[in-house]
Amino acid sequence: MTVGSNQAIATTPSTTRLSGSFSGSFTGDGSGLTGVTANFPGTAVTDGLVSTDKVYVNDGTGNKYITYGNLVGDLAGTNLATETDANGVDSLTLNANLTNLTSVTAATFAGNLTGNVTGNVTGNVTGVGTGVNFTGTASWAEYVVNGSGGDLKISGSTAGTPLGGTTINLNNDTLAINGTNNQINTTVTTDTITIGFPTNVTMPGNLTVTSNLTVNGTTTSVNTTNLAVADKFILLNSGSGAVSDSGFIVESSRANATGSGYAFYLDSASEPRFAISSSVSYFNQGVTADEYMVSAKQAATAPSQTVAPTFGGSTNGYGNIYIDSSTGDIYIYS
Repeated sequence: MTVGSNQAIATTPSTTRLSGSFSGSFTGDGSGLTGVTANFPGTAVTDGLVSTDKVYVNDGTGNKYITYGNLVGDLAGTNLATETDANGVDSLTLNANLTNLTSVTAATFAGNLTGNVTGNVTGNVTGVGTGVNFTGTASWAEYVVNGSGGDLKISGSTAGTPLGGTTINLNNDTLAINGTNNQINTTVTTDTITIGFPTNVTMPGNLTVTSNLTVNGTTTSVNTTNLAVADKFILLNSGSGAVSDSGFIVESSRANATGSGYAFYLDSASEPRFAISSSVSYFNQGVTADEYMVSAKQAATAPSQTVAPTFGGSTNGYGNIYIDSSTGDIYIYS
């Protein structure tokens, strides 16, 4: 090597100056080189890349390269797969199962979408054929939306068998909601379905009312073998609004007509007294006493001759008993 005065090789890089043409092997990062030019290919490769093609990179630790196949695989992530076409070219395709996708937005998706869709689908689904355009499954039903006709089909089935059961086509089938005679009424007006009770309701089974029961009517009939009432007192004649004979009637075949019997009631005279009467109809508004019930009163003294009995008074109190407990004497009001 011939070195001139302006081509010195010194002990430090800053004072080393070389010019000319050189061949061989060199090391270093080339940061001190000036005036060096390189020629790069000017034609872009748009197709025909294969997995072994190299792309050179510098990550700061040395010159490295990646293959085109590794680059495609890294871009694919978990939801894209790589494949090689007939020309040996790698491309990206969707995996059979797409997971961990927050959202996918595309102006147009062309092709077949096969499998289960979990989540919301926003936009128009357009396809050809009937029953094959958009199909999903659940544990109890199959639903099919036909893009061409706009039909919605629901096929009910047992759990795990979505293709079985009965198909309801809302575009062609008639949806019937039927009530039960004397239990539930249904009426359909345009697109409104009204469900309610009929005028006369019959309950085929037990009826349990957990809150208050109010019955507004003129007659309440209880046809039971045994009647159990938990109340200690029963209020009768609460709705009459006026003084009237009231009590209860025991039906008897000896009465003159069906629905009639013997009445035990409170006579609504000016001085009321409990009485009994025969052949009283349950819808009767007035009763004539056949006999009166006798009441007994006791005290440690003899009764006052001027004080009438509590029940019946001086008018209808005849026959009531007074007992002087100090002597054992019995008095009958007459």
